[in-house]
Amino acid sequence: MNWENITLKQFYDIREILSVEDDWTALNLIDCIYNVDCQAMPIHELKKFDISFIKDEIPDVKLKKYYTLNGTKYNSNCDITRVSVAQFIDYQNYLKEDEVRLEKLLSVFFMPDGCKDYNTGYDIIKVQEDLMDLPIPVAQSIGFFLGRQFKLLFLIFRYYLIKQVKKLKMEKQKKKELIANIKKMDFWGLVSSLTSLNTVKSQMKQ
Repeated sequence: MNWENITLKQFYDIREILSVEDDWTALNLIDCIYNVDCQAMPIHELKKFDISFIKDEIPDVKLKKYYTLNGTKYNSNCDITRVSVAQFIDYQNYLKEDEVRLEKLLSVFFMPDGCKDYNTGYDIIKVQEDLMDLPIPVAQSIGFFLGRQFKLLFLIFRYYLIKQVKKLKMEKQKKKELIANIKKMDFWGLVSSLTSLNTVKSQMKQ
């Protein structure tokens, strides 16, 4: 047994079990991982259940374009440069929730094969339920991959916006304060500011 055999749902259960360490922790882990009932079996049989992998780091895995979950083939379109406004807003809202859930974040990018528009022609709640069966190394690898992409895009937006502000004709101190505020913005703030700036520049050219 290793992390590659553990689903996202099991990972959540394991995390909850480990949050309360007591005499039942190891037994609860065995029940969760192997889907058994330790209390109903002879004690000598416990030795056949290996949970030592819990101490290992969850490995990164090579990502695939398609994943089949519960009989449904999903296209995992993880190119954030092509996301729609609706996808971006949902992704940001999921990140702001008190408990960030991987299945919700990933559901923004996973669509049943053949569907072209986000959250159209399919049930996104079912997608989130199916994603609970995704192996945790896959779910985590995609989550980190998306996070790295958003961070890179964030830096690009911030650099470009600051570059555009430096070209504006305005008082030096105000420009300095504006740049300082830009550095404090979140991703959505940068996108909104960049859109507003481009609109103003277009109007000035007319």
